[in-house]
Amino acid sequence: MVRGGVSYLIIGIVFSMMSAFVGCLLPFVSIGHAKPPINIIWGCIYGLGWYAAGLLSDPRNPWAQLFGGKIWPLLIVASLVYAAECLRKVQNPARTVIMSFLFLSLLIVLPRHLIIASVLDNIPTYSKMLSAVY
Repeated sequence: MVRGGVSYLIIGIVFSMMSAFVGCLLPFVSIGHAKPPINIIWGCIYGLGWYAAGLLSDPRNPWAQLFGGKIWPLLIVASLVYAAECLRKVQNPARTVIMSFLFLSLLIVLPRHLIIASVLDNIPTYSKMLSAVY
C-alpha cells in the first residue's frame, strides 16, 4: 500500500518538474535554427499568477514579480504533486485517461511564429509575461 503511494509521489514530482520546464523554460530554449516552441496549456497555467498579480498592481512591482515569478510556479508544482497523490484514489480506467491527457498536454507545443500570427498571441503565457516585465 505504501509502495503505491510512493510511486504516485514520484510520478507527481516528475510530472510537475516536466510541466514547469515546458511551461516556463521551454520558450527560452532554441535548438539550431528552429524557433523556440511554446506550450500554450502549461505556459498559460504558469503565466496566470503573473497575470493576476499584474492586474492588481504593476507587473514590474517587486511583489508582483515575487508572486508571479516564484510563488505561483511553486504553488502549481506543489498542487500537481498533491493531485498525483489524490489520483491514486480514482478508479483505474478514469485514472488512465486523466494521466494520458496530462502527459499529452506536455507534448502540445507550437512554434512561436504560429502563435504570433493568431489569436493565441493574447494568451498570457509565462514567457510572454516574463518578457513584458524584463
